[in-house]
Amino acid sequence: MIQIRKHSRDIDFNIYDYVIEDSDKFLSLLPFLTPKVEGDWHVIIIEPKLAFIRMCLDTEIIPEYLDLVITVEQSLLDQLYLERPNLVEKEKSNWDRYLDMLASFSSILANKTMYEIYRRCGPREDNLRAALDTLSQYPVITMREINKHFAPVTRVYAKQVVQAFLRKHYSSAWKMLGILEADIGSTVAFYAMRKSIRSVFQAKCKYLRNEETTEYIVESVDVYTIILLYWLFESATSPEQLYPILLMFERRQIPC
Repeated sequence: MIQIRKHSRDIDFNIYDYVIEDSDKFLSLLPFLTPKVEGDWHVIIIEPKLAFIRMCLDTEIIPEYLDLVITVEQSLLDQLYLERPNLVEKEKSNWDRYLDMLASFSSILANKTMYEIYRRCGPREDNLRAALDTLSQYPVITMREINKHFAPVTRVYAKQVVQAFLRKHYSSAWKMLGILEADIGSTVAFYAMRKSIRSVFQAKCKYLRNEETTEYIVESVDVYTIILLYWLFESATSPEQLYPILLMFERRQIPC
């Protein structure tokens, strides 16, 4: 079975037997994935090229005992949906699913409380549903009710961690990394940070060509610093190398 999903930072990689970024490596591995004694193989491929996705969909290369999930950016997902509307199902974001829950929520939400519930409970659907069930006892929900049931939280995003390292604020960067890992896990943190530094690198290229960019950090961080962090992430062969490559970045070391 093949599933196409939008790539997001909250994917749980722990449920998969293999997490693969290089489609050629997957093709090399495929002959060795013979049927299990019990259950199926669960494999996820991160953002492969469109040609590879089409090959998987148009041929019988994927055996029935292999549960293959392919993640793609929204633009590719839209393209595949147009090509194959009966095969690819658009996946709602966590925020969209939260808004769907609120559509049938009977209580009145005071100003800013809708976002605050989401921020404190996180993006998981089960946590949000439980929170709304708890708050449904109140006809009107204000910050008072939210503070009564849910402690304030400090959320950190991969982009913030990357920017802290780029600005050489290492003490706060390592602290934020710990918060990020506790929230989404080390593996997802690696992929989210790599995606962020890729965005910064591309923005720096635009900035040097005098093109517009919304990544304002490129104005204050030099080219070498951005390229070094980008290179270290691109050179990494697995998420387990997150700490080593960040230590190398802090020490300004170049991989052999």
